[in-house]
Amino acid sequence: MALFSSIARGIFPTLSDIDAIRLFGISFELELRWLKNATPTVESNKSTTIGAFGNNGVTPSHVLYGFDFPEVNRTLVSMLALKWLMAEDYETFTCCQSPLTKLRPESFQRLNILLIESCPGPEAIYALLIAIVVNDLGKNDDLATLVKNITGQTFQNHDNVVYAAAKEHFFPSLEAIDPSLRSDLLVGLEFGSKLNIAQFAQAESVTVSLKSALIMSGKDRAFAIKFMEVILDVAGASGHVDARCAAQMTEPVFQTYLVVHEALLDIIGRRISPREGYDRVLFARERLLQEAGFKKSLSINVPADRALVRLMTMGRVAEKERADCFARAFENLAAETRQSLVDALNVDGIDGETTILYSYAPALISVALKNAEEHGTEHQVLVLGALMRFLARIYDSEKLHPRQKSDVTEINLSFAQETVKSDEFSRDPRLLDDLSIPFQV
Repeated sequence: MALFSSIARGIFPTLSDIDAIRLFGISFELELRWLKNATPTVESNKSTTIGAFGNNGVTPSHVLYGFDFPEVNRTLVSMLALKWLMAEDYETFTCCQSPLTKLRPESFQRLNILLIESCPGPEAIYALLIAIVVNDLGKNDDLATLVKNITGQTFQNHDNVVYAAAKEHFFPSLEAIDPSLRSDLLVGLEFGSKLNIAQFAQAESVTVSLKSALIMSGKDRAFAIKFMEVILDVAGASGHVDARCAAQMTEPVFQTYLVVHEALLDIIGRRISPREGYDRVLFARERLLQEAGFKKSLSINVPADRALVRLMTMGRVAEKERADCFARAFENLAAETRQSLVDALNVDGIDGETTILYSYAPALISVALKNAEEHGTEHQVLVLGALMRFLARIYDSEKLHPRQKSDVTEINLSFAQETVKSDEFSRDPRLLDDLSIPFQV
């Protein structure tokens, strides 16, 4: 319990990053072992991860194990981001962020206040660390198989796996804390299995999923810890590429999460409907792009415009030039294809119709555009067009061969990652048009 003791004594924020990483390794030995074998995120690549720890400037997982493990790096950077935040270490938190989108000092202070309000005490801070380290354990295929064999359940995604594993008492750290806090973390895992907050922030999720926010009604502490876990998870999301700072918690991202936080609180409090909550995220993106100089006037109440705003939100678009690329690619689609895409992105499931959740769409878009950067703007438009045709094709396929009868059909797009990462796709995006769509994805 050396980690908890350091938090309770107030010395945790003053620890060196190396000492903190080693404490994490001791305190969460089993959980990190599961993470070593977790399936890497779609956005992982073969390049060497940038580190900044120790004399050789290695990554957090290299400090513990002598090797790089993508999901371990992501999780440890998220946990370090908590320490940087508690220490009010703005320089380290933002040191590898792009100057164009860097988190502002006043936003960093606001984030610090949110942390203090969400986790007022060492027990809650320690529980938050547990929530962070447990969050992605469902990505371990062995764990998923083990839990499936025990429960007899089939799981739709890794959030469902980790919630089921936690209920089966798989994680020692979760079992060792105060029962009321364990209950809060379990509620957070249940919430995450029904509504992924990060997917909501990226308009990757679908409107009907927001009904699940009502799980948090009357459970203020559980929601507060869960939301901070998501914030810190996003902060460390690029830890498999650059482990030096909270690279993803930039100013546009933070502003988006403020909107998400307010929307979820209002849905939980029954002050707004799920549709109104979803609209807030889309409107915030449209406003951000207008402020960035994107001239095209968009209305989220017009189906075609709403579809384009959703695509740009999934694409994490914050700059005028990138927004222009999305708009051009959308306009260049064949009329029939564009209508299929508009239809797919406007079904919200509220009235009982089945809607598609394109899981990992933001990651695929990010990888495809990163690989296309060296080829120039025109090529990026072609890449985006290929991705949009791909999403429309999945929608058309689902109409012909529905996989399940429910409000939400989650289509895991990771089956396309090798194609999108390939040099062949980078040279000729039309390659994606020939990728067969598995019956079960």
